[in-house]
Parts: sequence; C-alpha cells; structure tokens
Amino acid sequence: MQTFYDEIKNRNIDLHIIGSAATGYGEDLIRSAFNLDFGIVETMAHLQGAQWVNSEVSFVLDIGGQDMKSIFVRNGLISNIELNEACSSGCGSFLQNFAATMQLTLSEFTAAACLAPHPADLGTRCTVFMNSKVKQSLRENATIGDIAAGLAYSVVKNCLFKVLKISNLNVLGQNIVVQGGTFKNDAVYRALELLSEKSVSATDYPELMGALGAALYAKKNARTKHLEQANADETKICENHDNLCHLRAKTKELQCKGCTNQCTVIRFDFANGNRCYAGNKCEKVFFGKNSAKEKGYNGFELKREIFSAQMTQI
Repeated sequence: MQTFYDEIKNRNIDLHIIGSAATGYGEDLIRSAFNLDFGIVETMAHLQGAQWVNSEVSFVLDIGGQDMKSIFVRNGLISNIELNEACSSGCGSFLQNFAATMQLTLSEFTAAACLAPHPADLGTRCTVFMNSKVKQSLRENATIGDIAAGLAYSVVKNCLFKVLKISNLNVLGQNIVVQGGTFKNDAVYRALELLSEKSVSATDYPELMGALGAALYAKKNARTKHLEQANADETKICENHDNLCHLRAKTKELQCKGCTNQCTVIRFDFANGNRCYAGNKCEKVFFGKNSAKEKGYNGFELKREIFSAQMTQI
C-alpha cells in the first residue's frame, strides 16, 4: 500500500477514491482492518467480474491453485453453484508441480502443450493417479508436449466430468467465462474450448476477477451513495493514511457463548476503531458484549418456496 501511495506521489496524481470493497474468505477481517465501505460475497463478486467480460455469460468456471468453483447463470442471475469439497489435485498447483518434475518452467510447459500434435489421452481419473498413465505414455514414445497437453485436458475433464458430474455440456450454455490463475495457462484454456465447443472468454488477469467484481460493486454503490447524498465524502479508506500503510491491531482470545460448542474466537481491535472476530464455526459469533450476529436467510430455500407457491396457483 505504501508503494501505491509513493507511485501516486511521484506521478503527481490527485487521487480521490470514492468507494472500496472487500471479498473472499477474509472479507470481514479486511473490511474492518482497512475501513472499507462495502463487502460482497465472493460468488457475487466473481459473477459481476464475469458479466463485465461477457454480459451474456451462462457459465463461470474458476480454477485456482488449490480449489475450483463453478457458477451457472440464467437470465443474468445465479441458478446454481458447485465447488470441489474434497480433492484439489486437478488444479493449477498440480500442473506447476508436474512441470517442475519435468524440469521445465510453467511457461515452457504451457508452450510445449499448445504445440503438441498428439495430446496424450490420460483419461478422466483424479490427477493424483496420473503418474502411472504418464509413465505409460512416455514408454509409448509420447513427447513432453504430448504429456503436457494431455495433463491440460485432464484438468478440464476432471473438473467437468468428475467434480461437476456434467453429462451434457449443453447445460453450460453458449457463453463461458473462465477465471482463476490456472487459466493463465493457455493450454488449459484451449482444452476447455475444444472440449466444450463453445465460446470461452477471459481477461489477461483471470486470477483477479474476484477483485474486479468487488471494485465494480464498490463503484456502483459509491455512485448511488453520492446521488443520495449530495455532499458525500470520499471513501473511509482515505481517513487515515498512516493506519492504512502501517496496519496495527490488538488481538485477544475469547470464548463464544452462543451455543454449547463454545468456539474459541479471536477478537481483533484495529487502530481505526473497528473490531472484528474470527475463528467462529457458525453465525452466532458475538459482535458486542452480549449480542449475536443476526442469522441470514437461505436464498435457495426462499426460491423453492416461491416456486411452490406459483405451482400451487397453476
């Protein structure tokens, strides 16, 4: 953050930040630490980022280094979400480790895969068990490029057919947007295009799509705030430059009394006056001395109730 402010100063830029937002696993913690204006659920942030890439997006596939998630979109709204709950082997870290095993950089590994004339058929089994298939292919005179291309295909196949259990690729719709650092690998991107036979879109920085979605959300809500409040100030993140660049917090270990589990909770007290709790296993973690967080509603349950009511009327 200090580097960012130094760059602004060196370029003599008059900076005015009107909105800020956080998303991801540490949303509440980061929002409290840096005094951000808004927080947005990770899936919604990724959807907004995908819709910025392609407004007609029907399916979002995010493959990171250790996990993957997918968002099915219908009429601009999320219709279903799927993610891997156990195995993370078919992700970006697997390809990186395999490239290292072959004594190649990831960029060399990717280039070899993209130019391979005969990608090795390594099947759709979990990539943890790919070593034996790779050794067999090498014995059959497969090149390093063929192996690399086969592994790129295996990542996509593992995701679509094993994790998501998709039997008909038409459920993906016609407009796919990919996200996550794994799709910086052109071979994986191309494998998805060839397997799905659909339009696949991405940006040069697929690993930052969640951050892009959060920024778009902050921009939209900040604009609404300024329309409603003619004299609205800049974002709260600008209130204290020193606190922003030199984050300070006091921590204290507490025990939640919300239920009989009595989870151990860490309380963070930041120099900006904000307080945040982490380590809780449910929504009952206290926000005040004797208060509890209000339980949210189940959106899918509400959707089913609305559908049921409409079907009854028919």
